[in-house]
Amino acid sequence: MRLPIDTGTMRSGAGRSTGGTRTSGRKLDDETLLDVRAAADRLGCSERFIRRLVQERRIPFVKLAGTKIRFEETSLDRWIASHRVEVIN
Repeated sequence: MRLPIDTGTMRSGAGRSTGGTRTSGRKLDDETLLDVRAAADRLGCSERFIRRLVQERRIPFVKLAGTKIRFEETSLDRWIASHRVEVIN
């Protein structure tokens, strides 16, 4: 099964840096919004996996300007904590 590509985040190198530093988040009311790449880095997975989680509505996200998606840092932290599996001895 093919998954649709979020064209808003992949448009002809948009958001890709050619050198120097790149900011991976934007501030909105004291909350940092992460793009797909930064969320993937934070979770230690691929951007494709993040997009799949979004398509399946398995991870909280914010949709901006039609096709752009962002992730609140605190929401990602809560999501990670809620999926923690404790070891039983």
